[in-house]
Amino acid sequence: MSEDARYRTKDWLDTYLSNAALTADDDSTEVKFLVSYANPEYSTVRVFIDKFADLVFSLGKPESKPLSENQGVPYAYVENVPIIIECIDKSGITATKLLWKAETELRRIAEEYPEGSKRTIDFMKDDTKRTEGFTVYSSTYMLRYRRPATVSGTPTITWGHGFLDDFILSDPESHGWSEHLLNMTDAQCSMVGQFNDVYKITGKADSVDDEYVYYEKDMTGMSPSTYNSFLIRFKTSVSSLGLGARVELTFADSQTEFILGATAPEFSTTWKIVTGNIIKTDSQISKIRLYADDYPNGAESYGTKYVYYDFVLLHKGTFTFPYVSKPLELDIVNREAVLKPLKRVGNITQYLGMDSPLIVLSGDIDDNSDWGSPLGQKMYELMFERFKDPWQWFTSNLTSCKVELVSFNIKESSEDDAKRQWVLTLRKHDEYCGSNDWVWEYFSP
Repeated sequence: MSEDARYRTKDWLDTYLSNAALTADDDSTEVKFLVSYANPEYSTVRVFIDKFADLVFSLGKPESKPLSENQGVPYAYVENVPIIIECIDKSGITATKLLWKAETELRRIAEEYPEGSKRTIDFMKDDTKRTEGFTVYSSTYMLRYRRPATVSGTPTITWGHGFLDDFILSDPESHGWSEHLLNMTDAQCSMVGQFNDVYKITGKADSVDDEYVYYEKDMTGMSPSTYNSFLIRFKTSVSSLGLGARVELTFADSQTEFILGATAPEFSTTWKIVTGNIIKTDSQISKIRLYADDYPNGAESYGTKYVYYDFVLLHKGTFTFPYVSKPLELDIVNREAVLKPLKRVGNITQYLGMDSPLIVLSGDIDDNSDWGSPLGQKMYELMFERFKDPWQWFTSNLTSCKVELVSFNIKESSEDDAKRQWVLTLRKHDEYCGSNDWVWEYFSP
């Protein structure tokens, strides 16, 4: 229902029309007004008599025009909604004066509360008709705005880091991690960093008993009610029958909670993202543990296996972009110097490396919510948090990766377009050199 143009316009009028501006001839007594749909089954006069209304804003049948590029799938619609303002003369109320006040109020809210997509209001006609012994005065206006179409694969981005370990150091112990074993020996286990981006946990399961190794890090004082969301990226060397991944939190009251592998270790030979919310919120988090745990128990030997952790992030939440109206763009550009030697036929190209890919999102700000909240506000927060958050995790149907916010722009288009448009530019976050051929984050989950 919220996608119906008349419903959206009625909600907008009900919210922002001020009765203080709609008064009788004395400019102080507030009139009774209604917002309704046009062409009811009964006479408009009955509204003024039976419902004691002094002023009516009626919404006519809207018209929608799809917008598309190269005659493709529409990315937005221009919608035109007729608004008919009607009133009659009453004691202390001159209809023509009240119509003028209603028009002024309508233009005021269009300017002060555009609700994202810029609204334009054009006068169409005045009309007067006799009905049931009363003269009904009316003015018709056309409200015009633009709303985006729904695009599949709506992008998301994390925000508000509380804890992040991106595993960029080759020696985990120097990064605060300590080793803990069950039925394994220190010689069988290790945790090392690879390519400045991944921790690799090695373990050897060679007993029928339960066996695991976990690496623990202190994070005293972390509030799970504030940083309630988690996001973990991992993979394992086997799809089953071996060492699987588990992540556990310990709390100040000595209780624990597995946020990955709650009932059993998880396996995936390709990179897998696991997201969710921390259940326990009544005690602060004290430690985090990364496991390489054998499963199922009882086999005599699984041999040496590996669990890889790309990152573990505890954060405030994940923001879904609500108004992406055009396809995403991904730009990957090599840095090359084209030399032009004297007297040589042809150029010499000197390869100087590659820039981190840029991701560009754009869209029209929907008329059903304020651009400042959540879209503009959230982007401002993310830009501001760059001083402490090295990256955010971005997902879309085109690519998913760590990103840095480069720029966010909102502009008001021409009056004819009746819209506001935003553009967000992201840069892929690279901890490692791409020449390592360790490029799993470009088009993976």
